[in-house]
Amino acid sequence: MNDIRSLLEDLASDLAPGPGDPAEAVSRGRRRRRRRFTVTVFTALTVAASGIAVGVSALNPSRDGQPPAAVPCTGDWQSTSVPSPGNFGASLSGASALSNSDVWAVGRFSEVDPEYLERPTPTGGTGGGPAPMALVQPLIVHWNGETWRRVDAPNRDVVESDGRAAGGIFLRDVHATAPDDVWAVGGSGDIPVIQHWDGTDWSVVDSPEIRGLVNGTLSAVTATAPDDAWAVGTGGSGVLVLEHWDGARWTAQEFDEVDPRSSSLEDVDALSPNDAWAVGNSWDRPLILHWDGRRWSRSVMPFVPYTRITGVDALGPEDAWAVGTTYADIPGRLPARPLLARWDGTAWNVVPEEALPPLPASAAAHDVVAVAPQDVWVRGSQFDDNGSSRPLVLHFDGEAWTEVPAPDWGPGGSLSALAATEDVQWLVGGAGTHLATPFAARRCARPT
Repeated sequence: MNDIRSLLEDLASDLAPGPGDPAEAVSRGRRRRRRRFTVTVFTALTVAASGIAVGVSALNPSRDGQPPAAVPCTGDWQSTSVPSPGNFGASLSGASALSNSDVWAVGRFSEVDPEYLERPTPTGGTGGGPAPMALVQPLIVHWNGETWRRVDAPNRDVVESDGRAAGGIFLRDVHATAPDDVWAVGGSGDIPVIQHWDGTDWSVVDSPEIRGLVNGTLSAVTATAPDDAWAVGTGGSGVLVLEHWDGARWTAQEFDEVDPRSSSLEDVDALSPNDAWAVGNSWDRPLILHWDGRRWSRSVMPFVPYTRITGVDALGPEDAWAVGTTYADIPGRLPARPLLARWDGTAWNVVPEEALPPLPASAAAHDVVAVAPQDVWVRGSQFDDNGSSRPLVLHFDGEAWTEVPAPDWGPGGSLSALAATEDVQWLVGGAGTHLATPFAARRCARPT
């Protein structure tokens, strides 16, 4: 039971970053993919619920039973109504777009004692007392071109304590290869979890045992075919987690060139069965791995100390993007600078900072989606002198980088993942007090 309580403490602390901490856990995508993961909280969760912008979730299909009316897609970000179950920690952390009318987003939601939410600061470790016993459940929603619909997914590892249910599955990333072939990854407590959509149902698929793994979750997933998928993560013991699906089972991969101590993998992208990338950091430097169909090997990036790579997306064997953040001395400490690099088939070339639009003294890049050589999107954060942050969205048109105004989701929220097709861009996350409302906003390159 201490493990369950520890999980819930982690959940609460995930939703409340410390001062000056970017609190970025990460996300990703490929062409029509998404951008993964993780929750970046930009404002404190103690904002009153009445301060939430009306446009964040004016309608709630899961509560009033009425689907929201379809609205035209515009050239500006517009929030869309997302089913919002639970009462604590309901948010989206990964998204994947197959087409304008076939988009998946995943995350989690929780149920806690309503009395806990009435406390002045209902977040564990920040003055509101310990985190409550909470039933965590996977949240999976699907966009059909007009509305978001919640799709049921199995839960597990739920236990009873003091007559209350606790534990359960949370999801961090999703990748759709076809309408009947979608993968989602995350964890249950400290155990990696993999789920699969076959066009009809979601089901849990066994994740392999990993030698030396004390605890860990999966943070990203990619696939090229029904018999070729990759998932990455990190164990709490410093064990790198990289798994492969061959159509029948997931198997753990081993590394000869990477010291697993103080190393992590945070994103993965595959072009084909013999061309895939995985990124993260090892000690104080970027970690980029490449799969050539036989083995994983390190790919050298110009050394930039105290750098963490959190996103990768490839367009072809000679065109890939990796993004991350360079910190003051150790990952997580400000001031920070975004790092963007492009693979040309031979080497990684860092984008000069003067090629980016003017940014504040501290900024970070979290994930990247490359739709085409002249259509690349980056999600990040920018910080003021007090460490408070607001979202950063950058776009590359093949010649220059520009900043695109980010959507407004109201007080107390996060943007966690980016997805894009040739016509539509999506940003997903959570909004409101306790992040109780999943958030998704879209914009169209060609307004309808």
